[in-house]
Amino acid sequence: MDRFIHTTLSGLQGLLAAQRVAAGNIANASTPGFSRDLDLLTTRPGDRARIQTDDSDGGIDSTAGPVVHTGNPLDIAPLGNAMLAVADAQGSESYTKRGDLRPDSTGRLVTGDGRYALGSSGPVQLPPGISDVTVSNDGTLSFRPAGGSVSDRTTLDRLKLVTPAPRALRRGGDGALLSPGASLPADMSARLAPGHILGSNVNAVGEMVGILERARAFEVQVKLLAAARELDSGGASLMRLDR
Repeated sequence: MDRFIHTTLSGLQGLLAAQRVAAGNIANASTPGFSRDLDLLTTRPGDRARIQTDDSDGGIDSTAGPVVHTGNPLDIAPLGNAMLAVADAQGSESYTKRGDLRPDSTGRLVTGDGRYALGSSGPVQLPPGISDVTVSNDGTLSFRPAGGSVSDRTTLDRLKLVTPAPRALRRGGDGALLSPGASLPADMSARLAPGHILGSNVNAVGEMVGILERARAFEVQVKLLAAARELDSGGASLMRLDR
């Protein structure tokens, strides 16, 4: 069998992986703060005539989505490449641009998908009997004690904001953005926009166009498979001829 069939199969596998990435992006086009996944159809070293595709993880597009004004004092929109550090129920740290924060039933500050917002020493815990909680543009949380005056404010904590290097994060099995190895340090210069949230940075139209292009490329690869089969059958027939 001619070995170019393996190159064609590799191309099919890469295209299928890219389609899965695009489908996941489209599904999260309306998810606040979602960072789109990148597909990485690169090549492996080898014979230039028979290059194999590599459908490994292409990383995350850290470009910020549109900033949407909400007026909610607990909503935050990390600016630039900044992200909010969050943790799951097991304490595993991950990172997100999702900033629709609210207190849960225990008073912990959580994002819209239920992850705990991290402060200077762990999940942010709102004490009972407080009101008028606000967030400054550097992530500092302050509140007014119940019955206190408008000017009587107390600093509670500071949200942990990080600025990862480009394509330094990988998406985990539960959708969380993880830093391979050690957790990222807090970036004290990172800033956010209070009273706003970030929309998804997915361009749904662009993703749909990409899906159509890859579908056409898939058809071409299937035709190459058929051509490989015909060449293989023709070669076998020649070898069977009487001499």
